[in-house]
Amino acid sequence: MRQNADFSLLFRNDALAPVKSGKRAIVPGEPEESEMIKRITHDDPEERMPKGAVPLSKEEIATLRRWIDEGAA
Repeated sequence: MRQNADFSLLFRNDALAPVKSGKRAIVPGEPEESEMIKRITHDDPEERMPKGAVPLSKEEIATLRRWIDEGAA
């Protein structure tokens, strides 16, 4: 399913491609450069993903960071 930023994890090419903003949601091997990590950890609830939902747990965020750090395969 595609959301507001045309971001999808369904296919690797889509997940690694720049979104409308031109930023890359996932930068394999670089979680801190990945817009997805920035958005799921954002302090502002209006900017944080998932929008309008309970924030991800520290464990869930750590899993995503590790996945990206390991190459996001």
